[in-house]
Amino acid sequence: MRDWADVLEANGATPATVRRLVSQLRACEAAAIAFCRLLERWGRGDAVPATAGSRAAALRHAADRIETALAGLEAPLSAYLLELEPERTEGRSWYGGPGAGELVEWRPVLERAGVGACPNRVAAVYLELAVLVRALQGLDDAARLDAAPDRSSLWAGLFDLRDNWLPESAGSPQPDADADDTEALEHTVKEHARNTLVEWMLGNRCTFACSYCPSELHDGSLPWISADVILPFLDEVRRHYADALGRQVWIQYTGGEPTVHPDFPRILTAGNAAGF
Repeated sequence: MRDWADVLEANGATPATVRRLVSQLRACEAAAIAFCRLLERWGRGDAVPATAGSRAAALRHAADRIETALAGLEAPLSAYLLELEPERTEGRSWYGGPGAGELVEWRPVLERAGVGACPNRVAAVYLELAVLVRALQGLDDAARLDAAPDRSSLWAGLFDLRDNWLPESAGSPQPDADADDTEALEHTVKEHARNTLVEWMLGNRCTFACSYCPSELHDGSLPWISADVILPFLDEVRRHYADALGRQVWIQYTGGEPTVHPDFPRILTAGNAAGF
């Protein structure tokens, strides 16, 4: 039965590059499924493993597995993209945005499971991994229906995949809620090392429907994130990055068109008050 690996093989330039990419992307897919299914079982009330300590260890192991898989993805994915040479530059990406079902509030689930992971970090990583799994499954379905994307669209989707995960992943949700998830970077301008950028998609409603913009970024299928969720998160960002680590925080809201969020003035006021 055909799957996404067959699509990559059909369009790859060199067998060695294809083999490396398929192998590493399968590892990423398996790790993503394992991470998401673990959380979803807790969400259904399944206390697996049996103790809070073992559940925390299971989440840590799942997060480490993701990090390991992603660490090996950059080189083969970059090589494949370089060799792919699409016929045109503006293919339609098969790597979509998040759906409403992937926006989950994990705080009560983690509390019931007795796992002390930061719920915002867990939600962010779950969201991105669920999108990755869904995108690969969609590519599977297209291959089976003989409707695989052309080279330009394949390139666009793989580029979006790389843009979402590499060179830095969204960060792994380790069970220590107070752990420092920042990564030391070298900067030619040392002051830039103090900057932390938070990019947040608030929803996908937009007052325009530009032809070059994928429909999932403006079709209104993703509801606005409530200010009741956004404002406590901004406070947590301030406490962790600004107060504890002494960083200058920049917030970049995306959509959709974020300025039509019903509480956007209130959200901006809160960010300015926090010093962002």
